[in-house]
Amino acid sequence: MFSVQRYLGYEALLQRGLHEFDAWASTFGDVTTELELQPSGKYKPVTRFATFVNVPELIAMFRSFADVVMPEDLRAYVKVPALSTGARQIITAKPSAAFKRYQMVLDARIKAIEERDRPAEPGDDILLSVITDGRHAAIDLRLVDPDNDNEPDNKLNALIGNAFSIWQETARNAYVRADGKPFELPGAAQMIFSDLGTIGVEKTRGFSAYRWIRDELIRRGVPASEIAFMQEFKKSEAKQRLFGDVRAGKVRFLIGSSRWAPASTRNSASRRCIISTCHGFPPRSSSAKAVSCGRATSTMSSISSPTPPKDRWTRRCGRTTSARPGSSRPPFPETRPSGGWRIWVRGRPTSSR
Repeated sequence: MFSVQRYLGYEALLQRGLHEFDAWASTFGDVTTELELQPSGKYKPVTRFATFVNVPELIAMFRSFADVVMPEDLRAYVKVPALSTGARQIITAKPSAAFKRYQMVLDARIKAIEERDRPAEPGDDILLSVITDGRHAAIDLRLVDPDNDNEPDNKLNALIGNAFSIWQETARNAYVRADGKPFELPGAAQMIFSDLGTIGVEKTRGFSAYRWIRDELIRRGVPASEIAFMQEFKKSEAKQRLFGDVRAGKVRFLIGSSRWAPASTRNSASRRCIISTCHGFPPRSSSAKAVSCGRATSTMSSISSPTPPKDRWTRRCGRTTSARPGSSRPPFPETRPSGGWRIWVRGRPTSSR
């Protein structure tokens, strides 16, 4: 919110003496200290923005340059099908003894980083690496140790078992084209979104969740031709062929990262996709997760790891995006034009917790 105001309403901030972040934060925000779960499995006190204050004044300043479009304003133009289950289903897996031992390793790495008395140098362990390893390990320990044994009850195998069951249960589902004519092939489609364990990390981590999902589904009886990796279809023509195969029932499993969520759901999910499984999404991809999960008939989310909660400051305000006509980035205050801006927001600032 402050960054958007600094770009688009800098003069108003300057007039009120709020052009510095500390002054703005003390005027419109309140902070609290709460315990947050760390990658090591332990809790640590963390201070974050908790609530907005002086909300009417903040809204007035924001709306002086922004056209705010809320979800209820778009319902007349965008139809989102309801979830058949009533709500998203969250499937979790209990941590194994091996995973708990690995958490102790993560805890030792965190302590070593905190006790380091010098700035980090290239090649040194950093907290971001610890968090990344913890999130990968929560999906499958082979993503941090390729020599680790396959754990039948871990989250990756739970996802595969659930996806295979749905493939069997929906094998006779019939679907029709937009003109009302039936497709020749029956069977529902499924989309699996994961930003972790992609084919690209196989060289560095020695294991790929994508490849394991495909190989296990094939081993259980799914034809290889019915499984596709979204990243392998880079050109527009190839993507359209892929989505056409999904709608026709030739491809029943789409596996890809969250950046594919808007395109894949817009082209495929509306007619044949019965379930969208979101596996291992990082906090930054909540908007993509909402898009991908919102259009399927029923939705399941498999949580990959106990990551810290999102910054409440961002969550309360809602994500904002701005676009300058003819440019991919907003200008700085001194070059900001006088008009022509529109900002779409997903949420309204609120002072309630």
